[in-house]
Order: sequence, then C-alpha cells, then structure tokens
Amino acid sequence: MKFYCFVLFMIVSVLGLSAPVQAGARDQAVGSYTKGKLKNASQLKQSGPGYVLLFPHRDRAYGTDDLIETVETVAEDLAARFPEGERLQVGDTSARQGGFISGHASHQNGLDVDFGYFRMNHQEQEFNWSTLFPDFTALGFDEEFVIGGKLSSNFDLQRNWELFKALVSTTKINRIFVDQVIKASLCTYSRSIDDFSVETLRHLRPWPKHGDHIHVRLLCPASSTNCAQQEPVAAGSGCDELGIE
Repeated sequence: MKFYCFVLFMIVSVLGLSAPVQAGARDQAVGSYTKGKLKNASQLKQSGPGYVLLFPHRDRAYGTDDLIETVETVAEDLAARFPEGERLQVGDTSARQGGFISGHASHQNGLDVDFGYFRMNHQEQEFNWSTLFPDFTALGFDEEFVIGGKLSSNFDLQRNWELFKALVSTTKINRIFVDQVIKASLCTYSRSIDDFSVETLRHLRPWPKHGDHIHVRLLCPASSTNCAQQEPVAAGSGCDELGIE
C-alpha cells in the first residue's frame, strides 16, 4: 500500500497538481542559505511563459516572492527576445518549508535556484523517469558544457550572457555560481561584442561542479528581517583573476 501511495504522489507531482500554498501571509526567508527555513512560500508553476520545471516530481519548487517573480520575469523577457530558443530550464529551488534537501548544501531559505544553460541546438532536457526513485543526490542536469577544460560548442554564449545581464538588472541578485571556464569565456565574449558589463561579470562567481548548471542566489528581501545576508561580491569584473584583461 505504501508503494502505491508513493507512486500516486509522484504522478500527482509530475502533473503539477501540488497542494496549494498558504495565501495571505507574508513570505519569510529565515536564517542563512545553508542553514535556514522558509515560511509562507510561493510555488513556481510547472511551466509558464519562457520556462519549464525539470523535476516537478521532487516538490522542490518553492521560494520567496522575490525568487518566483525573478524566475518568471526573466524567463518571459528572454523568451520574447529569443522566441526560437528553448525555454529556461529550472531545477531545484527549495522545499515547501525550506531546510535541507539532498544534493544541496544551500537552497534552504527560498533564495536559491538552479537553471540549465541555454544551448546552441535549442534542445530541452527530456524528463528522466529514473529520477523518480533515487534519493535525488544528483542534480539531474543532462549536459556538461565544460569538457577537458574547454567550453562546449553547444554553449550559447549570446543567450546565456543575456540571461545573466537580465538577472543582475533586477538588482535582487547576491551572486551567480558558474564554472570558471564559463566565466572566462563570458569575459572574452562580452568584450568582443563591446558589451563588457562589470556589474554583470562581478556577480558571476567561479565555482567547481557548475559546468552543467547555473546556481542563482538572491539577496535577502527587506521584509525578511531574520534572513542572514551573505557578504556582497567583490568590486571589479573578476576577469583579471582568470587571466582575462
């Protein structure tokens, strides 16, 4: 009986029929990104203009109002400007009440979200049924864009650069974790098209194991008075630290 209940829960989650989130109360990010919780969360729909959830069955699509609004606004903007491309592919945000979720050290207070990188071939990741049953220790993104220390030819420099600029322009971003090779490539690319944005580049933080996905972290909302803000990113583009002048 437990097995059948589990399967029913998974089917309901995959179909996007999750229980409604409490309405009326103000959302609260509590504690830190790595030791926190989430109150009165908003829930990201399974899909919307310009985006799709990759793992709806995990029931990890909750966040602060700021997080949900940022995903929806940026995705719709990119889709309008690049209608021929694939949708923004959204991985985990947070659990309904925050706290630890397997596969992540952070994502605990509704201010973190993972995205897949945009691809030159415009293909969206297909749903993998095998992710229904493990403990979700793997993030589940299906393409690595840094191979042998070099950027894959399937990495869409233009659209990923525009995505990062759009995110930073919201003024709600604390930092964005990407692979070192990806940041170095964007330093070079942005200068080559005369669009060298120090403000965007300084928010891109080189971090291991981020060659297959983007990790976006938002600032604590002003209304979340018990949220522990991470220190701001350093001044400057950071490109010189990667040997890019």
